[in-house]
Amino acid sequence: MDVEYLKKNVGKTLADGLAETILQSPPDPVDYLGKWLLNYVKLQKEAAQEKAELSKAQKDWEVYASQAEVSKAAADSKAAQAQKTATKHQAYLKVLKFAKSDRVLLDWYCTYLADVLGVSSVYFGKKFLRENDELITYISTTPSQKFLFGKMMKNSGVTFKIFKKQEEQSEDEAKSKEAPLVYIPNVFTGPHAKSIHFHDKPKPGGYLWELLQYKVALTEGTFYAALPKILEIMKTAETVTAEVTEKKKVNEEKQKEIAAEIKDLKEEMEEEEEEKAGGEEAEKEGEKEESNDGADAEEAKESGEEEIKSNENEAKLIELEAKLAELKSEEYASIPDWKTEIFSQITMSPCNLLLCVDTLGSPLRQFSEAEIDTIKKTSAKLVPSLEQINKKMFIAEFERYFALKKLDEESVVDDASQKREIKAALEAKIKEALEDQEEGKEKSEGYIVEGFEYSESEIAFHQFQPRVLALSEQIMDIKNYVVLKKPLIEVLEAFLLFHGKKDLYYEDKTTSVDMMKFQISESLIEDVKRFDPRTTPVEDLEKIESLLAGKKIETIRSMNYPISEIFGYLEAGVASRKKVEEEEEARRKAEEEAEAQRKAEEEAKKLEEEAKKLEEAAKQAAAEEKTKEES
Repeated sequence: MDVEYLKKNVGKTLADGLAETILQSPPDPVDYLGKWLLNYVKLQKEAAQEKAELSKAQKDWEVYASQAEVSKAAADSKAAQAQKTATKHQAYLKVLKFAKSDRVLLDWYCTYLADVLGVSSVYFGKKFLRENDELITYISTTPSQKFLFGKMMKNSGVTFKIFKKQEEQSEDEAKSKEAPLVYIPNVFTGPHAKSIHFHDKPKPGGYLWELLQYKVALTEGTFYAALPKILEIMKTAETVTAEVTEKKKVNEEKQKEIAAEIKDLKEEMEEEEEEKAGGEEAEKEGEKEESNDGADAEEAKESGEEEIKSNENEAKLIELEAKLAELKSEEYASIPDWKTEIFSQITMSPCNLLLCVDTLGSPLRQFSEAEIDTIKKTSAKLVPSLEQINKKMFIAEFERYFALKKLDEESVVDDASQKREIKAALEAKIKEALEDQEEGKEKSEGYIVEGFEYSESEIAFHQFQPRVLALSEQIMDIKNYVVLKKPLIEVLEAFLLFHGKKDLYYEDKTTSVDMMKFQISESLIEDVKRFDPRTTPVEDLEKIESLLAGKKIETIRSMNYPISEIFGYLEAGVASRKKVEEEEEARRKAEEEAEAQRKAEEEAKKLEEEAKKLEEAAKQAAAEEKTKEES
């Protein structure tokens, strides 16, 4: 065992040492071998140390290279993210400049801010008053927050504290125009925890909201207050336009007269120049002839007169050209433009908008100072754009109003004549259906039978239905209305209910105009096209009737022409459906009565048969009894 150990661990080294000793043949071989072995051990240790150092250096290099690669990837990612954010910001600036409605701008901003911050919950609430109650309703959200539409928050909860914070702002803070902002890192902790109002299942996370205030021109109050002023400006513009047109006409006639006079004068002066040149030539040819003192004097006199006349013509030409230039540069009265002048004549109304961002469901996600600063800077750009957009929407609302007035004036319909045509078409339809039935063809309208007639309300419905469809473009445009009087809102609510649209209300069951607008779509127009009061059931007829009650088509038409046509359509449609339901109820009762009569007759017949059977049984029993007695 010891031999094997030595052979395995020191055999080769000892053999190498002995070989080196023999090769060198030193005087003291034992000393030489001992020193060689010590040196060998030293060299081996140094080699092992160097190898270890090289191995460590290699590992360090690999770690460094890996970290460098990660750093580069992170830098590249950060640069790419910065570029992406910059691109989005440039797009945001373009939207600020070109957006035509506040809803488009706010929807876009929600998506933009969500992308920049890497969150999913960005939404806008709007404060308004209803019967002296302060309320907040949601008007724009990212996709994950669409459930907020129809939700309302009354004057309670932590969100309303921002209005108190605004009131408590110092004078310097108010002058800085920095919007009040509140940030709660965790809604489950702190003094505010009990006043948090959740519209969905409570979740931990942060909640930030900022108050954006600006002035708007387009409200129901300012719209109807501005209307007479705009009409007055338009009337003044017509008067000024007529005056300016007349002045321009007179000016143009004067310019033509003076231009003609200048032309004639220039022609006369050119002729005189030609005559003068001819006279000078003749004078040169006659220089050799004998001079005549009397003739020379006469010629000198004529030459002087011509010179005077030439000078007078030149002076007159200068005067005429000055007059012409004056006429061409004449300034006229500026024509008033209601689209610019009206804003100085109306009182703008305050608008309170709340920008809300939350991280509910992600409790560890908190907003940094830099992110809050991003929210402040980007939202600050919204305010001036929203004010400008509101002015554009104000102008668009009035342009729509005047366009609909013009359409109303041009849409002159002979109702009586149109009604006769509709009645004749419906009678032809009945005739064709009855003929098809006689020929055994499949019924297209199963309700048409011999003796069937359309009611007056059905004729009126079929009169209004194509008229409403002809206004489908104007009806679709109702989504863009900002100002709607209560009677118009009620007609629209009835219209949507008539076609089965239910999602029209806030959570407290009050009507939401915004939610009504969401229901106005191409599918609604298709519903109108397909609707047949004979076959299409309608729910909530009583509510629809109550919404239409007390209204007249003439009054509605004075407010809005397309909605007045919808009103006529609804009036006829509701009356038709009621008649159909009454007919169905009468038919059902008749069928029930007939069925009851049939059952009563069957029961009477059954009783009669049983009575006969009993009578026969009694007779048989009596006969049997008699037979027994006789036997």
